[in-house]
Amino acid sequence: MALEVIGGAFLSALFQTMFEKMASPEMVSFFRRSKLDHGLLKELELLLLSANSVMDDAEEKQLRNSLVRKWLHELKEATYDAEDLLDAIATKALEREIKSSVSSSRRIKVKKLVSSLFPTASAFDNVIEPKIKEILKRLKFILEQKDVLGLKQGFQNRVSQRLPATSLVDESCVYGRNYDKERIGHLLFSNDDHIGDKISVIPIVGMGGIGKTTLAGILYNDERVTKFDVKAWVTVSDDFDITRITKTILSHVVELKPCDEISDLNQLQVKLKEVLKEKTFFFVLDDVWNNNYGLWSVLMCAFESGAQGSKIIVTTRSDEIASMVTTVQPLKLEILSDEDCWQLFEKHAFVRVSEDAYQKFELIGRKIVKRCQGLPLAVKCLAGLLRSESNLEKWEKILNSNIWELPNEKNNILPALWLSYYHLPPHLKRCFAYCSLFPKDFQFKKESLILLWIAEDLLPHQKYKNLKQVGEEYFDDLTSRSLFQTSMVYFGKPMHCFHMHDLVNDLANFISGEYCLVLDNTCSSSVATNKSIRHLSYDEKSVYDLNILEALCQAKSLRTILGLSSVDQKYYPFSGLNKLPYELFQTTSFPTTLRVLSLWGYAYEELPDSVGNLKQLKYLDLSWSHLKRLPNTLCGLLNLQILLLFFCRNLRLLPKNMGGLINLQHLNIKGTPLKDMPQDLCKLKNLQSLSDFVIGEQSGSKINQLENFHNLCGKLCISGLHNIVDLGNISETILQNMKNVIELTLRWDADISGSEIESIVLGKLQPNTNLKMLYIVHYSGTRLSDWLGDASFSNITAISLYNCKHCVSLSPLGLLPSLERLEIHGMDKLGSISSNASEPFKSLKELLIFDMSSLKECCNGIAHEAFPSLESVRFFRCSNLESFMEGGSFSCLRTIEICDCEKLFAVRMQWNLHRFPSLTSLTLAKCNDMVDSFPEEGLLPTMLKSLSILSYEKLKALNSKSFQQLSSLQVLQIRHCQELQCLPEELPTSLSSLDIYNCPLLSGLCGKEYIPNIQITN
Repeated sequence: MALEVIGGAFLSALFQTMFEKMASPEMVSFFRRSKLDHGLLKELELLLLSANSVMDDAEEKQLRNSLVRKWLHELKEATYDAEDLLDAIATKALEREIKSSVSSSRRIKVKKLVSSLFPTASAFDNVIEPKIKEILKRLKFILEQKDVLGLKQGFQNRVSQRLPATSLVDESCVYGRNYDKERIGHLLFSNDDHIGDKISVIPIVGMGGIGKTTLAGILYNDERVTKFDVKAWVTVSDDFDITRITKTILSHVVELKPCDEISDLNQLQVKLKEVLKEKTFFFVLDDVWNNNYGLWSVLMCAFESGAQGSKIIVTTRSDEIASMVTTVQPLKLEILSDEDCWQLFEKHAFVRVSEDAYQKFELIGRKIVKRCQGLPLAVKCLAGLLRSESNLEKWEKILNSNIWELPNEKNNILPALWLSYYHLPPHLKRCFAYCSLFPKDFQFKKESLILLWIAEDLLPHQKYKNLKQVGEEYFDDLTSRSLFQTSMVYFGKPMHCFHMHDLVNDLANFISGEYCLVLDNTCSSSVATNKSIRHLSYDEKSVYDLNILEALCQAKSLRTILGLSSVDQKYYPFSGLNKLPYELFQTTSFPTTLRVLSLWGYAYEELPDSVGNLKQLKYLDLSWSHLKRLPNTLCGLLNLQILLLFFCRNLRLLPKNMGGLINLQHLNIKGTPLKDMPQDLCKLKNLQSLSDFVIGEQSGSKINQLENFHNLCGKLCISGLHNIVDLGNISETILQNMKNVIELTLRWDADISGSEIESIVLGKLQPNTNLKMLYIVHYSGTRLSDWLGDASFSNITAISLYNCKHCVSLSPLGLLPSLERLEIHGMDKLGSISSNASEPFKSLKELLIFDMSSLKECCNGIAHEAFPSLESVRFFRCSNLESFMEGGSFSCLRTIEICDCEKLFAVRMQWNLHRFPSLTSLTLAKCNDMVDSFPEEGLLPTMLKSLSILSYEKLKALNSKSFQQLSSLQVLQIRHCQELQCLPEELPTSLSSLDIYNCPLLSGLCGKEYIPNIQITN
């Protein structure tokens, strides 16, 4: 029955999902066994196919026709209701399958378990046909209107939403692009054309409205372009028509007469190839959407006859396309600064205005500009709307309007952004629209969003890939198209996160319409009566009426209640629902359609048994909650795929019937102090990610449960390994079959003294050879296992050893062929770190050593072949370390950091740093001997580019002569030097950045005008 949907509309993906559900063997079997009319499903399928035939036309027209948008809304409503019913039927079918498969001895127990989740079979069966007929009636009525609205089948000739683009640019209206212009100008006009590729392709990539075409136009009209024999500009847009592109280029290169018109592509390309022979050319291909490398290759064939030094600029919104065509590093066009945006706004908004009028509108104008978040198209568009507008109220209305509420005739923002959405495949459109649940400026993590997509059935099943892998591809695709932007959040350590530009967020809200609601302090009580809301998100930062939240939580069709936890607040739990009295929460009847429930930071110690009634629930997040126990009814959630319980500080045990969660795929218990794992956890055959596996006291044999989890991928931490006492019961293949686990942590108890048993346990825990990162914590054996030097572990790139206090050697780690990063903490009995020709650490780039009280020397007297790739070495709190890296070449060493190593600092004049030819960065911190002047002459190498001096308690002066010798120094950082009174009279002229923090006696003494960047903070 399932038919492949051909089309690009949002609902097409939902239709395809529903076709698959209707065609599933479970659905067909259920209708047959329940003696239901299977023809109703066939009728539903035909109606959805009829709707799908006009989807592309309807999706396009909704941008200009509010009646079509209303029609689409009604169709979505009916379709979502149909999907809810199909899911309820599928759940009932699953429940019956389980009941029929259990043995008679357990049937009574299982019957009791599921009876609370579902109505009786006959009652359920009796309502199915009437509900389907009701939905069919609604769909028929809706589809009868498509002809009245003029909706046509198939793809129509789409009215372009893009502003007409030409190569002509008024450069006086362009701000903030000088650097970008010079960078590409260097690639275009430099005199080194004789080297590199014969034809250079230079992509300019960025989100819609960022100014790609404008920048390309500036370069196209640059007077230096005369160095090329010929030039041409082609606006490519949606249809990568090679014939049209070739013909357009030919019309620039030679004068085509009407009689010379050629329509055959082969003739056109032959002619163009002939014309370009041995000529240098400069082409701009603007607004490219094609990601078909075959088509690109065909187009390039005609250019190959051109001369060395020819250039092509390609503008695109897609990183994927940029990577496909480029021969150089693509230019990623970034947003403009607020000041550049303000200058652009001034240019277009203030025309012949008085000084008084300017002052009147400047404050609100700057707020409008800030809202544009550096997008020049938005700035120019809003400035045009307000050009010569003297009514302050209209300015305020523009400030507070969403992009789809702006006047259509002058609103170019939404159509420009709409193109990015229009070109998405159907499944990606649903994934993108779902992101309207995120407030503006919300930082989200890739993995978290993918899990939500999985729970909401937004990802299609694909052969040879699990849903998480599909989600990763989709996420990367949206990022490539500039709909997601990367960002770094610093909270203890940098975290890689993502966010949406405010205007892209507006686009997502426009697409999702009334189906998604972010509950904040702007929501009125009327939202509680909106029956269209399917997805609800909320956060603690907003103040809202709890009555609204309660009413929304009981909406009959609600699928999502998502408590948002921004990544930079992860250590401060909250939940809007924790404001509700517990009694009220107990009696709140959540809708049975609920798929996602996030009670992140839930404030109570128990979860009501009624959670077991949420039979469609696929995603439950109770992380950072105060829970002490989970109800057994939780184990009856047959559809649950994702259970997040990380950092539940009071939770000690999981429910004993966890094996009942037959569809559970992802279980995260990181940071939750569990004492043991449930006995029947091994029944979770579908588990794909398990953050932690805890071996409790007197349950060491439970480690063999891991043999059942062949599908685990990503990260796994096994703790409580000290509780393994019966070595005979440990299978040596426990971890070897986990082919997709790439990061493994093995953790013992910190208080266990040295034991031979632990060495044997480590030997038996040999992982799969696909492993990339390994962490060993509190291991008390004296030696590491031989498998850690096996050449088959060629994928291991990072190893961290934490508090392995009895280990006396790093052997055989030096044999690992790909090991790039080695981090060691608290290995108290290790006196030296060395290597030899047989264990050379040949790929090691980064060595980090912390709290090594017995370490006296590091990398001394080693073979010339050892550590050939080492780039960075860091020593922290190694109180007895006296020497390092004496002998050997260390030709790649770039960075040295030494912190709180008193004996080592005392012999600093013996370091001989000049012997490291690549050393460019040096950090010295917490050197507490009586140093009042630093550095001594000859200590620091002249090629040093970055120097950090941190926490020198007695330092009073910096040695002027030593600094004058640092002719390459670019960055100088001085922090926490309380007694430092002055800087050298002359710092190197190469210095570009000076950072002084918490050096109170230096305030006001740093007037070094020639240093571009000076930052002084106390």
